[in-house]
Amino acid sequence: MSPALALPGELAETVEFCAKAGVVAVAKHRLEFFRFWNKRAKELQPQELELRRSMDPVVEKAVKGKRLALFKEMLEFYKYPDPGVLEELTDGVSLVGEVPKTGMLPFKFTPALLTIDALRKQAEFRRAQIFGDCKGSGDSEIDAEVWCEMLEERDKGWLLGPLGPGQHTDFKEVWVASKAQGETNRRLQRVVYQPDSPCNRVSCSSYS
Repeated sequence: MSPALALPGELAETVEFCAKAGVVAVAKHRLEFFRFWNKRAKELQPQELELRRSMDPVVEKAVKGKRLALFKEMLEFYKYPDPGVLEELTDGVSLVGEVPKTGMLPFKFTPALLTIDALRKQAEFRRAQIFGDCKGSGDSEIDAEVWCEMLEERDKGWLLGPLGPGQHTDFKEVWVASKAQGETNRRLQRVVYQPDSPCNRVSCSSYS
């Protein structure tokens, strides 16, 4: 089988263009691309501000720095087959329920193992369990890095805290706690959230 057949059509076209057009033509094409879309970005600034005023403040803060109105126009211009990708940025993404079908990936239905109602009922005691399991890793350097990254994410508006003993019961909303741990690989240290926590994976159905 030809290697070209293993590539998506759009990518194969790009590879062919870069291979045949020559360095000068490719550079000119890229320059024209950025000139055009940079110009459109400036022209769409009023729509960008209007769009952001209509968004939930938490979601708006999470996508700060992204040009959403420009992204919308680019999706339409290039006829991207899944326009719902924009809504994930403007409305936010639900962590529970059913993931909409996009048609972008081969069909594969993965059912949820818990209903949303069951998740709500289990959330309270699972929070208490996770808070009770909180402990250090045994490595003070890794623990300090985890703490610093948690505070950075808090300052970005992604997290709430730190919470003292018993404070996890102060909120009226139903919410699920998630564990995080430090991981080190040679000189790299990072925070890893545990996706295998039951409530993180059992209440969402997907089709891909």
